[in-house]
Amino acid sequence: KRFNMRVIFLSLLTGVARAAELRGFEFNAPVLPSDPENLVVEQVWQFDNLNLAEAMTHIEWIPGTDQVVTGHKHGTLRLYSSIDSDVDDYTELIDMRPDVDSEGDHGLLSFHFHPMFEDGMQKAFVLYTGNPKNVELLPNNEVVALIREWGPDFVGMYEWPLDLCSQLGDLNENGKICEKVYYIDRLAFDLSGDLPTMVKELTLVNGACGSSSTHGPGTILEVNGDLLFSMGDGSQYDIFDAGFELNDGCYVPGGGMDQGNFRAQRDEFFNGKLIKIPAALLDSEVVLSLQDLVIVNKGLRQPYR
Repeated sequence: KRFNMRVIFLSLLTGVARAAELRGFEFNAPVLPSDPENLVVEQVWQFDNLNLAEAMTHIEWIPGTDQVVTGHKHGTLRLYSSIDSDVDDYTELIDMRPDVDSEGDHGLLSFHFHPMFEDGMQKAFVLYTGNPKNVELLPNNEVVALIREWGPDFVGMYEWPLDLCSQLGDLNENGKICEKVYYIDRLAFDLSGDLPTMVKELTLVNGACGSSSTHGPGTILEVNGDLLFSMGDGSQYDIFDAGFELNDGCYVPGGGMDQGNFRAQRDEFFNGKLIKIPAALLDSEVVLSLQDLVIVNKGLRQPYR
C-alpha cells in the first residue's frame, strides 16, 4: 500500500539465535519473505484504520535526538518524544491541510530535515501535492476557467470542493481531470519553547502540474548534502493521455500533443522525474525553477522511495 497506516519497528535480538518473531499485531500481520534468525518485527503504532486521510506517509527521527516526526496524508506533521510514546501522545507541529489535496494517490508525500540540521539549520523540506496556489499560473487557465467553478475572473488559490470535480461530466472526461500541483515547502523548526512548532518559510519548488487523481507518489531525501526528490507523472491511468487541450489546466498551449503521459520523458517538465536540489540552493530566498535543478532520471510513472 502506498500510504501505510502502521509504523513497523524492526530490531535485532542478541545472544542465542532465535527464529524471527512478530509482536503487537492484532490483525494484518506481515508475512516475512524468509525466516532470518534474531529478527523481531514489532508494531508500535496503529493509526485510524477507517480514515485514509489520517494515514502516515513518512517517518523520521530528528537528527541527534530520540524524537520522531510523522507526516500524514491529509497534511499534518506530528512530533513524538520517542518511538515508545503512545500513538495519541504527540504535538502537532503544523497543519498544512489548506494547502494539501489528499485525493487518491495525492497528499503530504514526504519530508526531510535540512542536511545541516545538527549544525544549526533547523529546517525541514516537505513534498506534497495540492490545489493550485494561483490558478492564473496554470498554463491553460484561460481555456479551462470557462468550464471550471472558479471562472475567468478568479485570482488566487482554488480548492476543489468535495466531489465537485467528479460532477463536471463531459467537461473533464467524466470527472477525471482535477488539476493538482506538486510543491516543496521549506519549514523553520523551533524546538526551543514549551510548544515545538514548524512555520512555513517559502515554497521552494513549484513542481509538476498534473490532472489525475493517480500517479501522485513521490519522495524526498538527502544524498551527500544535496536533496533528491521524485514526482509522479500526474497523468491518467485508464484513458489515453497525451494531454487534453480543451479541458486540462496543466496542458501547455503550443507545447505539442506529446504531453500527459509523455511529459515524464520531456526535460521541460517536472513530471515523472528524479531531480536534485544542489546543497548551495537549499537556503534560496526565491522559488527555484527546473533550470536551477539537475534532472537525475526521467520517464518515471510513480517514483516512490
